[in-house]
Amino acid sequence: KGDGDLLVETEKRGEPLAARSKRGNAPREERRASSAQPAPSRAAPRAEESAEQLVERARGQHSVLARFTVPLVPVGSVELAATVRQVGVARATGVLRPETAAALREFVLAEVARSEAEVASGAVVERERFSEVLSGCEATGAPRTRWDLRLPLAPPVVAAVDELLGGDAPLAFAFGRLAGGGKAELWEMAAIVSAPGSAPQLLHADTLWSPKPCLFTAFVALQSVTREMGPTVFLTRSHEAEEHKRCSAMAAGGAGAEPLEGAAAELGIMEAGDATLYDSRVLHAGGANRSGETRVLAYLTFRGVGASAATLGNEAAHSIRPQMAAQRIRLGDLRRGAGLLAPAEAAAL
Repeated sequence: KGDGDLLVETEKRGEPLAARSKRGNAPREERRASSAQPAPSRAAPRAEESAEQLVERARGQHSVLARFTVPLVPVGSVELAATVRQVGVARATGVLRPETAAALREFVLAEVARSEAEVASGAVVERERFSEVLSGCEATGAPRTRWDLRLPLAPPVVAAVDELLGGDAPLAFAFGRLAGGGKAELWEMAAIVSAPGSAPQLLHADTLWSPKPCLFTAFVALQSVTREMGPTVFLTRSHEAEEHKRCSAMAAGGAGAEPLEGAAAELGIMEAGDATLYDSRVLHAGGANRSGETRVLAYLTFRGVGASAATLGNEAAHSIRPQMAAQRIRLGDLRRGAGLLAPAEAAAL
């Protein structure tokens, strides 16, 4: 998602800690949550911090994590869902053909440039094209180096989604097992773009922690993702209540906090066409891109059947174009190839 959001300092009550939406501020519904709702974590930005301070804190986290983080080991397609349930994240290989990934990457990069020009000209408002993203720039006033692009229904996008989710595709099967079957709603369809020089993100989760999972996301590599490109780091098992609380406290630091070295961390190094599938409650963060190549990840998120709206985060970080969100597209529609078509075309199938 990937990638970041804002949280507030409320870790002192000893409750399971939660993150805000992955790319923005928490909505009013979260602030009105009952006392039974876990408190938000302090692992991500504090309101009084400058962009420079946020990046400096993120650099500190990644410096520690780099000492013991290991690459995610791929698992077989039949093990994807079970692995995500157990450790919070899993890597799948070859879910998208290299030529499909390359075509989508070319489209995404062109669409970022085109969308920025549209926003700059006033033709569209920024939220029609981009979602909020943590560490979008390294310092206040610095050029943007990270984008969260809401994808349009262009042919390269439709072709990739059909390949990722059509028929018996492994990701479709895993999403179905995790999110409640064919009625799971497509919640996000977007791309994260990290240019050379992009800053690291603070550890965060994509949603408030809840006893039941609410969102599942797959980051799909549109080119090889090397360690130098700043792949996403995941704190494994941090979707579980006690481990989420423990890891959130470690990430926040402060007096009496356990060192971050106590976490288990794995890195989303991938080949083009691979994917990392994860539970939205898992703490994770995109790294700094120290390479000379732009890192592009397409991503799809599904909302679990029956997931509470109070845990889903900020609408500004709901990375899907409004017209698509209004359609309430279901996984079952996408598996039979009708979900991204116009209603008349879908009805004809």
